[in-house]
Amino acid sequence: MNSPSLPNPLASAGGTPLATVSGTRKERKRIRKAALRAIRNEEDRLRVEKRVLMLQVASEDSLRDFIGCEAMSPLVYQRGSVQLSVPIWDALLLVEDCQNLMREFQAGTQFGDTHDKTWTTLSLRSCDGTTANDAPSPSKAYLNSKAWDASQYIVPCLLESFGEDLVNCFERVRLSVIPPSCNVAWHCDYTNAEKHVTRLHIPILTSDGFEMDIGGSLVKMNVGESHIGNFELPHRLGNTRAGQLRVHLMVDILMPNKVPVHRFCNLLRRSCCWNEEAEVSAFHHALNLSINLLDGDAVALARRTACIDAFSKYRLSRGDSVATQASLERRYYSRPIL
Repeated sequence: MNSPSLPNPLASAGGTPLATVSGTRKERKRIRKAALRAIRNEEDRLRVEKRVLMLQVASEDSLRDFIGCEAMSPLVYQRGSVQLSVPIWDALLLVEDCQNLMREFQAGTQFGDTHDKTWTTLSLRSCDGTTANDAPSPSKAYLNSKAWDASQYIVPCLLESFGEDLVNCFERVRLSVIPPSCNVAWHCDYTNAEKHVTRLHIPILTSDGFEMDIGGSLVKMNVGESHIGNFELPHRLGNTRAGQLRVHLMVDILMPNKVPVHRFCNLLRRSCCWNEEAEVSAFHHALNLSINLLDGDAVALARRTACIDAFSKYRLSRGDSVATQASLERRYYSRPIL
């Protein structure tokens, strides 16, 4: 004779109709334990989800506080980059050489954990002489890669025209490739004031959906132009899903402390075939920007310090890792604008 079916007292806990449990007493006990365990697991899952949501909201609030603070306001003058008064490089030759190098040589993932590993670089000059290594050199020594030797325009017509003295100041030289749907979290490139690197950007392929924000100000760079940016300031990059592939030539130039600024400007002036009457104020301003942001006047230093302090506070506010905050920022900036 079968045991009578007993109603499950736990079945209504989830809002479902009461179910019946049949079988031996031992089986009914096992089923009730399983049901209790399932309920506890679901409650734990909901508590974890709620906790994660609370932390995410708190982290987003921290992000909004950072990008909305006075130091990051676009109304506060913050010179993030300057376009150099040099000739516009040939866009067609830049693209052709870039595409040939990208087809022939292997690119690597951009160094760092501020992105989702879709940002890649092809190194013409790297710490080990390979094309796929983007990491800075601990020994401050860099070697030309095979891509440097294979270049038909970027190296022989553009970089080597700067002159041997200036080329010897190069550190990393890379083709920076940012695809659509790639968001790079807020970060600062340099923390060691004793070794300042000036980074030259020359756009090769641009995207309508790409934006670069340096210190709260959006920076616009067109194909073939030469820009020096102040990447000691917090900055972020983003390319929308509807954007196109964005490729920049990035050249890191170590500003030697023993070389006076006027001599360095003369090297640049000669490398670009300028005559003595040519205007050099843009070069002076670009170079002095890189130096004065470390040792500049009180106003510039205060603005820069406030911007970096706000970034540091944001980075440390929640105790999240850089990778966690980068993931949050990717979600935040990839949301559609309503």
